[in-house]
Amino acid sequence: RIYLSPRLGISYPVSDVAAFHFGYGHYYQYPNFFMVFQGLNRDYERYPRPNPRLSTGAIASPNIQEEKTVDYEAGVQAKVSNDVTLHITGFYRKISNLIGTMVVTDVNGRKFSAFDNLDYATVKGIEITLKKRFSNNFSGSLNYIFSKTLVSTSVLFELPTDATRTFPANWDQPHVLSYDLNVRLPRQFGFSIFGSLESGLPYTFNLFEPNAERAPMIQYLDVVLYKDFKVGGFKQRLGLQVRNLPNRRNIWWVYADSGKPGVDANPATSDDYTQNPAMYGPGRTIELVLSLWND
Repeated sequence: RIYLSPRLGISYPVSDVAAFHFGYGHYYQYPNFFMVFQGLNRDYERYPRPNPRLSTGAIASPNIQEEKTVDYEAGVQAKVSNDVTLHITGFYRKISNLIGTMVVTDVNGRKFSAFDNLDYATVKGIEITLKKRFSNNFSGSLNYIFSKTLVSTSVLFELPTDATRTFPANWDQPHVLSYDLNVRLPRQFGFSIFGSLESGLPYTFNLFEPNAERAPMIQYLDVVLYKDFKVGGFKQRLGLQVRNLPNRRNIWWVYADSGKPGVDANPATSDDYTQNPAMYGPGRTIELVLSLWND
């Protein structure tokens, strides 16, 4: 197949301290190979049609199409001071041909699931970035994104219950705030702080309202301390890197029936089963780093 993928980008200064930009583009992504080949009857090369009995999941579709995204964005970048800039961008993305599953009946009346281009999604939001370039011994940035991602099915590869309705996607995070601060002190000392605050990921409690509930907020805070040296014409940096400094127990997903990690609503379920460490983000880690480079 042949596709036309146009891209257009325009940037135009509207004053000596501000510039407007606009972007538009079509993008295509080929699906994962297992969606194209899963269930093929490799035992009979003359008849390589998908065989449902050879696969535990949905079988491939011979006419699967590439996933398509049409992207629009517009924004303005402005100079706040000699060291600070402000960048505001609004965006809208229309995604079609997402891979879903459909129920197929063969000539013998047997029903099985097969991949097909059934789903679609929309993403819209705004991004605000405030940056300070390095001066007066420090630099930093603050970035905030508000977005909303809606899909026709909230669970990947799930048959849509109503193709006219959309629900929050599994990866939908309406609010994401990230920041960093870099400070350079006398005598070649310095430190950096990196962090973010993110909305928790959605989950389904009521099957009639997919992904209507949301897990707790996700928070990151990393710190790097370092000291630079110069020995024999080489620069060296000895650093201490601490990830997840407050040792926060970030929750990546929860049991839908309880809304909590590590415990479900069934009292008969063993704790050995429900206490899944994959439900949590990594704890605090401390690393000692030595870097060496030529001046």
